[in-house]
Amino acid sequence: MALTAYDQIQQTIKRYCWDRDDLSGMIPDWITLCESRLNNLLLVQEMEATAAVSLTSGVGTLPADYLAWRRVLTTDSPIRDLKWAEPNWAEDTFQPLVSGLANYFTIIGTAIKTYPLSAASALTLTYYQRIPPLASNMTGNWVTQNHPQLYLYGCMIEATPFLDDDDRISTWGQMFNDAAQKVLNSDITGRWNRPIMRIRGITP
Repeated sequence: MALTAYDQIQQTIKRYCWDRDDLSGMIPDWITLCESRLNNLLLVQEMEATAAVSLTSGVGTLPADYLAWRRVLTTDSPIRDLKWAEPNWAEDTFQPLVSGLANYFTIIGTAIKTYPLSAASALTLTYYQRIPPLASNMTGNWVTQNHPQLYLYGCMIEATPFLDDDDRISTWGQMFNDAAQKVLNSDITGRWNRPIMRIRGITP
């Protein structure tokens, strides 16, 4: 069976859980937890997106699927590549807050703020976006299309305690780690054309 669509992923996970009907209702939660695990782990090319962020007095709202910033450009003239600033430093350094040609930005909660307060109407934000959740993308996403094993292994980490087989958590965890490492390695070589180095700190 293909492992692309939401229902296909659920059916496969159920089979790995010995077709136990009493666990079927938990599979969507396991998928959500797996996606959270992947969002905390992966920052790769497939997650990159660009958005125009409208500004009001130098402050804008981040996209709803924002995970981490990659590049921030102004849209006024001359266009500038803004540097990230630590929030406390920026607030202290640019007091009183006045409008002008921004050179710095910071992230506070769900907002992006420029220093000085940009007079431009918008920023161009290149960022890493959260993996589109399968629950609202029934036909799949880039993970199911290219790396469906990540969903299977990640969900089985969550499932094993309910199967009275806790010893298998380390097995599924290692399989998940290895699959995730391959995605990270592929991104490093594809983006930077550099030798692969082991990335530490991936845990079940």
